[in-house]
Amino acid sequence: MQKWKLRGAAGLCASVILLWHWGGANAGGPIYGGGGGPFVTFKAFESTGMDQLARVVGVPCLASWMRGAGGAGYAFIGSARIGGLGGAASVRSSALVAGQERSLKVDFGYGGFLAEYVSRYRRLTTSAGCVLGGGAYEVQIEDENGTHKASRGFFCLQPCAGLRVQLVHFVALQAWASYLFPVAEDLSIRYGSALYHLTAGEMGGLAFLLGLEFGGNAP
Repeated sequence: MQKWKLRGAAGLCASVILLWHWGGANAGGPIYGGGGGPFVTFKAFESTGMDQLARVVGVPCLASWMRGAGGAGYAFIGSARIGGLGGAASVRSSALVAGQERSLKVDFGYGGFLAEYVSRYRRLTTSAGCVLGGGAYEVQIEDENGTHKASRGFFCLQPCAGLRVQLVHFVALQAWASYLFPVAEDLSIRYGSALYHLTAGEMGGLAFLLGLEFGGNAP
């Protein structure tokens, strides 16, 4: 898994560099205006500690992708896109144990300041930049004894590469590929007599965002 994460981060960095170079070579002039809209998000997730916890709780291991939604708003100023971006995602597993439903859920939410270099070529706009912000993770267990939960906040740096396709005058399709680098302490939750951990490294990973942008821009 660590090799897969490293390859993903390396691939994203290469994409950012290529988009930056391609944008400089095919620049269509400065852009002015603004926009924003909703998006769906998919974030890679894998945690040894959470897999151990799932087995103890008695539910299947959590899926390898968290799913959720969010939104973004920004202004185009020349060759820059400046604004904000935020979202939330979760992954959940449940099962019947001795006639009682048990579940394990991991929630993730964050927001931050978005800054990107953008370049337009006809209906396409490429972008390369990052999100700087913060958020939190929460682990929640529900069983016959009630709800057990723990949370941990983090700061994050999220390099991203984007592609925007103008559909009609005021509507565009926007996609980002990114990698989340969190700065945090490990999240620990006690269940029974043991502690289980979601490490700071496991909080990060690849993330993909896809949504619609509403707004206008002019050369």
